[in-house]
Amino acid sequence: MNDWYNKIGSAFPKTDYRSCNFNGDWTKHFINDYVDSIFNSGIMKAQEELAANKNEHLPKSLFKFYPPSPYSLINIENRALYLSSPRDFNDQFDSYVCIEAEKFKKYYLLKRLKELNLRSKNEEEGKVSEKEYYEIYHSGTRETDPPIYLNKARPKHFIFTLFDIRKKKSRHLSGLLYEIVEEARRECRKKIDYLRNMEFRISCFSNFKDEAELLKNTTMWSHYADNHRGFCIKYKMDFKNVSNENSIRCGFFPVNYTCKVPRLSPRELMKLKFNNDELVLSRSVLKTAYKTMITKSTSWDYEKEWRLIISKYDSDILVNNSIPFLDIEAIYVGSKTESNFRKYLVQFAAKNNIQIYQARLSNEKFELRLHELFLNSLEEEEFRNRRNLIAQLDNKNDKEEKIKKLSKEKCK
Repeated sequence: MNDWYNKIGSAFPKTDYRSCNFNGDWTKHFINDYVDSIFNSGIMKAQEELAANKNEHLPKSLFKFYPPSPYSLINIENRALYLSSPRDFNDQFDSYVCIEAEKFKKYYLLKRLKELNLRSKNEEEGKVSEKEYYEIYHSGTRETDPPIYLNKARPKHFIFTLFDIRKKKSRHLSGLLYEIVEEARRECRKKIDYLRNMEFRISCFSNFKDEAELLKNTTMWSHYADNHRGFCIKYKMDFKNVSNENSIRCGFFPVNYTCKVPRLSPRELMKLKFNNDELVLSRSVLKTAYKTMITKSTSWDYEKEWRLIISKYDSDILVNNSIPFLDIEAIYVGSKTESNFRKYLVQFAAKNNIQIYQARLSNEKFELRLHELFLNSLEEEEFRNRRNLIAQLDNKNDKEEKIKKLSKEKCK
């Protein structure tokens, strides 16, 4: 049995989510175990126990695009990684916790009718009858009408059901029903806003299988490297030289591209309580929050994204929202990168024994080509450009003096 599994490169049977041959969604199983362990034992113990469970799923390297900014250079100089808030991302639905708000209102109203003893067996103006209560219970809450299956009629929407019931009630009860629904709306909004703005920090990468895939994906260069003016870093997924290894391992996830959004259960949201303006999370809600952060629309699947997610439980490892990070394997300079910026990157690469390449437009296809950069060839190119400019001067003496000066600078 062990020999057979070793042949396909896994230490686990394919029914175990730790196996690279697992057929299901391993991230879902990991998140469930991870959150349960956080609640049972705390973040440190959870990471110690579960970090190795991702070993067979982590890629050998990941690519990250950077704009041509001083902050980008500071990060690579310091071997650091900056993590952003999801609220700053270009996808408005990124990490957007979804909830059926109308269903929340309906459940909230039903719960309050019980608590306030406003149900009665018979029809009366001052209470809601059993028949009316179950009309509310079975009413629809979808934002859009569901498709008609067979000959089933669509259920009447919750709002219209409640409107019809309120018309038959006393002025006091009608107003009270309206106030309860408004109270439900405010509570749902307050809780869901809290969850959508939780203290998670994220950094995004692309899992290209090789440089060829990097060069074909010109859209990524346009979006995330400032229209090819920036650069791309290839990080080696080797954790031997990084601190907080367990936190980083446990924080890495591939993004799942799908048409179905993870939804928070309205009943679960109702159970959550605020304590000193902080929402006390349950296990199921935290699991849904994690799954939301690694789920995006299929329209973004060209990004082939992996994410590093650092939660509020690990916020102590962040310094100015940055962490020490993995070693750089290679640097790819954009086709429009400004010469001084490119020179700085080449000098950095030479100093740290890192391969660096220039991306240039192909003459034959809608893709880029790579050319290795060397510091001496870059300096030689700069020397030739300056000499060509001097050669355009009209004054012969100026030409001679400037060329002598340029040659001395080169010798130095």
